[in-house]
Amino acid sequence: MTTTQKNQCKTYFRIVGNFDPDAVCDRLGLTPNRVRRVGDPLPNNRIADSAFCNFGTVEEYDVYTDRQMEKTIAPLQGKEEILNAIRQEYDVEFFIVVVAKITADESTPTLAPSLTVMDFCHAVRAQIDVDLYVI
Repeated sequence: MTTTQKNQCKTYFRIVGNFDPDAVCDRLGLTPNRVRRVGDPLPNNRIADSAFCNFGTVEEYDVYTDRQMEKTIAPLQGKEEILNAIRQEYDVEFFIVVVAKITADESTPTLAPSLTVMDFCHAVRAQIDVDLYVI
């Protein structure tokens, strides 16, 4: 029995740098979906030299990924001043990450952000990182 794989897409907002995730999460009043701290063990006997927090993870695939990105940033909208203070205080970087997995036999998703997403990214100096995989 064979099954066909379907397109998938995950979006999330990531803060990366040398910072205390607990302090940043408390300041934002948000619970992260995923956290790594400086000093956490990594594969191959390595140790993390930077931290990250992921927020607003959306995994419900929508061929219009701008809608997924908008859901991702929704909990962060209105917190632009706090995010900018965090960016300056901790010298961190912000990313909206789009991880798309596509199959050859399905329509490809649109990967263009909406003006809402672009305005938010501009306001907090966030980059958009798109990872595209063919499965």
